[in-house]
Amino acid sequence: MDKKTAKALEKQAEEEKEKQSPLPNLSEIAKNNPDTSPAECKDVLLMRMVTWLRDSHALFDYESRQIQKKNIKVDHSCKIIRQKDEVNTVGSTYKPESDDEATHLFSIIKDDKGDYFIDTEKVHATEKLWLVVRAMKNDSKKLSYELRKGDIIKLGRIQFRVKDLQTPTIPKNDPKVVEPNEDIADVRAALYENEDANEDDDNSSGIQCRFCWGSLCTAENPLINICNCTGTVRYIHLQCLKRWVKSKVKPIQNEKMRECLESFIWKTFECEVCKIRYSSTLRHNDKFFNIFDLDVPDGSFCILESISMQKNSSKMIYVMKPNAPSMNFNVGRGGDSDIRISDISVSRLHAKIKFEDGKFMLEDNTSKFGTLVQIKDKIAITKNHTSAVQSGRTVVTYHRWAKDFPPRLPEK
Repeated sequence: MDKKTAKALEKQAEEEKEKQSPLPNLSEIAKNNPDTSPAECKDVLLMRMVTWLRDSHALFDYESRQIQKKNIKVDHSCKIIRQKDEVNTVGSTYKPESDDEATHLFSIIKDDKGDYFIDTEKVHATEKLWLVVRAMKNDSKKLSYELRKGDIIKLGRIQFRVKDLQTPTIPKNDPKVVEPNEDIADVRAALYENEDANEDDDNSSGIQCRFCWGSLCTAENPLINICNCTGTVRYIHLQCLKRWVKSKVKPIQNEKMRECLESFIWKTFECEVCKIRYSSTLRHNDKFFNIFDLDVPDGSFCILESISMQKNSSKMIYVMKPNAPSMNFNVGRGGDSDIRISDISVSRLHAKIKFEDGKFMLEDNTSKFGTLVQIKDKIAITKNHTSAVQSGRTVVTYHRWAKDFPPRLPEK
């Protein structure tokens, strides 16, 4: 089989897979909907709610047929809840805490100007809300998601944070400033310039570093306690910890992308004695410390850092440094992937990160469990655009239909 035939078959398979997707083309539904009349609201949300009948790691299987669907129209503020496998809309005054069997997913807000918003309502929501990248489209084409600093990306059940990013229009972070993030751990005690420990400690006399056995400490190199270890192994110098973390890293060299991709993998990112998982950023009072320093390039780059799961203490950091105006970084479980993630919930070629027009764009490759971006704040719903959000095992696809309906011809 020649390359041209193989490519044509692959494209045909992707088209068939797209047809089988539970995500609908709501703009087509709106155009062909006989129930739509001029008497109805001309600015309405068309929504399809799809729930996977299996509850597994808050995932949604985009290839499964074991789903429950429901189509609705919304032209007012409301809340979206799930009761067992049924997803419903309730009034905006509904209190989620009053129903033990209901899971509040998110809220639809319509303001005085007639604009629609999706609000996560962090106080009430029991599951995180994610933007489904594969569903982003307007009337004419599919859209990609532009990555931003601090974005949380979810591929299957594996999560990454955009640690830092630089493009022609976005400057990189100040290396002297540690940006607050979701993976921060508080230092339990710290010594600066040989002062007494910041917490009550009956064994403060004779404190020394567990690695170098030295007791001298400074503001730049304090003695810190970051795990459950006690006694003579309780404290460690910050610089000693950094050297130890660096010695444990497993750099992965991708010969094909050697000049534009760096990979750093830790099999375990934890204390070898008490097995407490380490965080990449430490905090003590108003001071922040990074325990692994990266050399970032001067040009455009994007750094992805994995967010550890409860039962997995591994760590991954990927530094993408495109050396051409347009480049693709393939992400997946397969051996041909540039950014390789060894997890069964990640597809062989799960997603692509494209550098084009001076931006890093995230694109899903019709993966089994989807490519998601966490929604942290209220987002506006754009007119005549289709998007979808996922909360746990439920995906809600919405299209804001805001076009003037053609007048109906008089009946003869």
